[in-house]
Amino acid sequence: MKTATIQILTIALAVCVTASTAFAEAVVKWPGGRMAVTSDGNAHDPDDIGGTPMTIAIMHAAGLLDKLVHVDYANHFAHEGHEGAANKPEMMNEMITSTEGAAKRFGNLDRGILFNCQKQLEEATANFVSEALRCTPEDPLWFICAGPMTTANRYLDAVKAADPSKLASIHCVSHSARNGSHDPAQSWERMKREFPTAHFHVIANQNFAGGEQGLCSPLRYWDWLENSANADLQWLYSRNRTAKTNQGKFDVSDAGMAYWVISGLENAKAGVAEFKDLLENPRSNTD
Repeated sequence: MKTATIQILTIALAVCVTASTAFAEAVVKWPGGRMAVTSDGNAHDPDDIGGTPMTIAIMHAAGLLDKLVHVDYANHFAHEGHEGAANKPEMMNEMITSTEGAAKRFGNLDRGILFNCQKQLEEATANFVSEALRCTPEDPLWFICAGPMTTANRYLDAVKAADPSKLASIHCVSHSARNGSHDPAQSWERMKREFPTAHFHVIANQNFAGGEQGLCSPLRYWDWLENSANADLQWLYSRNRTAKTNQGKFDVSDAGMAYWVISGLENAKAGVAEFKDLLENPRSNTD
C-alpha cells in the first residue's frame, strides 16, 4: 500500500509540474509593416505542409491577417548538387490543400496573394515586388524565408532592378542554416552580399529553441489541437505530415519565424504553450 501511495503521489507531482510549465501567454507586439512568406514543402522535408497553414493561423489569431500580403509555396527547384525529384507532385498537392485550406478557414485570406511557385513564379515575383515598392522605413516588409533561398534571391533581384532603395526596408528572416545553403548558387550568403542594404535576421533554430515542448515536439503535446471543439483547429492538426519522418513529432517550426515577428522580435523560443494560448484566445488587431 505504501509503495502504491508513493507511486500515485509521484505521478500526481509529475502532472502538476507538467501543467505548471505548459502555460505561457502569447505576446502580440507587432513591430509595424507587412509580412511576406516563401516556403517549399514540395520536396524533402514535409514540415511546411503543417508549418505554412500554422503561420496563416497564428497571424489570424493575432489579429494581423491584413498584414500578410504574400504567401508562396512549393519553392523548391532543381539546383547544383540536387539529388532526387526537385518537385514531388504528391507533396505539392498537399501544400495546395494546406495553403488554400488555411486561407479559407482562418479569416478568408485573399487568394490573390497565394502563389504556387511551380506554376505561378512570375506572378509571385510581381506581387512581391509590388509589396516591396510600397515599403518605407515605417512600413517595412518582414520576409519569412522558410525554404531554399532560390525564390528569395529572385525576388530581391527583381526589387533591386525596380527600385534598389526599397531593399533598405526589407527584413529577411531565417532560422535554418540548411535552408540558407541548400541552393549553393542562390544562398543566404549571396543575398547578404548582393543586397547589403537589406536587413538579415537569423533567429534560433526553431526545431530546438523551444525545448521539449517546442515547435518540433512529440505529438502528445499537441493533443489539445486534435481534440479541440474548433473544427478549424482540428483541421490544422490534421495537416501534420512529419510524424512518420521525424520521430513521431509535430513540426511547425517554420511558423516560429512569424511568431518572432508577431512578438515584437522578442520571443525566438516559443513553443506549444504560446501557440495554444494564441490559437485558443484570438486577439484583435493590435496595430
